[in-house]
Amino acid sequence: MEIREHLSQHIAALPGHLVKEVLLRWVETSDFSVVALDQALAEQEAALDNSADPSDTGYPYTEAAFQEDDAAWQQFEETGESYSHEEVAAWLKTWGTSDDSATCPLIP
Repeated sequence: MEIREHLSQHIAALPGHLVKEVLLRWVETSDFSVVALDQALAEQEAALDNSADPSDTGYPYTEAAFQEDDAAWQQFEETGESYSHEEVAAWLKTWGTSDDSATCPLIP
């Protein structure tokens, strides 16, 4: 069924004469570009939702990665060394700039 016919049938079943008249006139004269755009966006969004893999966190869940995390945590507990908000914020501000001298404060 064509979208124009589909909408016309639903509108015709609505109560309220003036509302139906306005909506039917719009259905008859509309090119449905907004409706088509909304439908296309909804389809794209649904495709993206279906393509996301919730188990893919980007983090390597390997034994080596867990050992590295444990070692870092143990070092923090022993030394109390950490990075200040200011250090990390300064590094983040270099993202997307030509300043390649800034290195991640988390990397020795």
